[in-house]
Amino acid sequence: MAHGVFPREYISNPNINKPIETIYRDLDSFTWELLEEDSNTPDDVDFTVVLPPLLYEGHFVKGLFFSRGVDYLHKSLPQLGETFQSMAYSMFCSYPWATCADAYLACYRNPTREAWFQREHPTQAATNFVPLADTDYFDEYRMAPIPGLRKDIEVLCVSRLQDVKNLAMIARALKIYRSKYGNLIRMTLITGHRNGVAANRLPQYARKQLADLGGILGRLEDYIDIHGYVDHWTELPKYYTRARVFVLGSLIEGKNRGIGEALSCDLPIACFREFNQFARQGYPILPNGAGICCAFDAESLADAIHTVLKNPDCFSARLGYLKRNGRRNFLNECLDSITYYRKALPDFVPGQHGQNPWIDAALYRTYGRDLNSFLYRPGRGVARAWGIDNIKQMVRFYRDRVGTQKPLRWSP
Repeated sequence: MAHGVFPREYISNPNINKPIETIYRDLDSFTWELLEEDSNTPDDVDFTVVLPPLLYEGHFVKGLFFSRGVDYLHKSLPQLGETFQSMAYSMFCSYPWATCADAYLACYRNPTREAWFQREHPTQAATNFVPLADTDYFDEYRMAPIPGLRKDIEVLCVSRLQDVKNLAMIARALKIYRSKYGNLIRMTLITGHRNGVAANRLPQYARKQLADLGGILGRLEDYIDIHGYVDHWTELPKYYTRARVFVLGSLIEGKNRGIGEALSCDLPIACFREFNQFARQGYPILPNGAGICCAFDAESLADAIHTVLKNPDCFSARLGYLKRNGRRNFLNECLDSITYYRKALPDFVPGQHGQNPWIDAALYRTYGRDLNSFLYRPGRGVARAWGIDNIKQMVRFYRDRVGTQKPLRWSP
């Protein structure tokens, strides 16, 4: 659910002339979280288990989940904190508004902003920050290049038809590209609209975006192939694999799902270097060799697209992605960033939790599977749930598994 005031002035203006503290307040003025007042929409709440609760030889370690409805869940399940550590996320570059969370999934590591937040919100000063808002938690082996497909899409954009995506700037870049480089370049645009992209099936804001694109390009179909919804796991990797460059026009949003998906599918990216600039404050948008970040200007974007298209062998997008992203890296970053696990988890070695023998032994004892299987092939009903009734059932399952033996050493 949308809450607060969206900082609209940041959508297409890269030159915000305000004190940084004021900018931080602007960023935190909006969230997509499910808050307590949203209790009339219980089916919207999500629950994703990163690590299940573990009990081995009398030693108990809480599980770890993330949700955009952490406060709502803690109110609905008062004993949830006995079994799980919680991470909240906002679906935006704001810090979450949740007050019950043990950790916030932040888009980026930003010590200056973290210190500001702790001063502004002293009651939340002990909340841990996890600088990987990979909240879609997609599987980098399912969202991966598809062997044998031709590179027959020049430019790919996966974007809703909303003004925050700056599609008009991308359209101007396509037009400049043709004029400057004499190439009839085309873009495939996937909008995600389940009812198709016919004007009479789109909401008013989306129709306006299409009209704006047509005003720039003339005949829209001469430049862009528009698609609505495509299946996330079976079809979307094919589009990423077929494309030669992925383009992003946003200046402000969350970490952006498309960036991670494109990189995981070995697709280099052209985007603006001002993307989430105040939330990042120096933290890189892309890994080295994964694409080009240019100035917020249509011709600069056209030049960046051209550079990627003409030099495909200069980019190693998936390699850069796997070095710091994906589910195993996500688990490592979470456990490294949350104080509880540094104290509670036996054999704790930063960045090496996939090789932790205690985790492996505890998982086998409690659930009959290894960590890699749980991360990538957990089976139904143990890793993700939507709706409060399904979440309650999942939490009961975990409490039953670890509650049959009284722990001898209850970790702090």
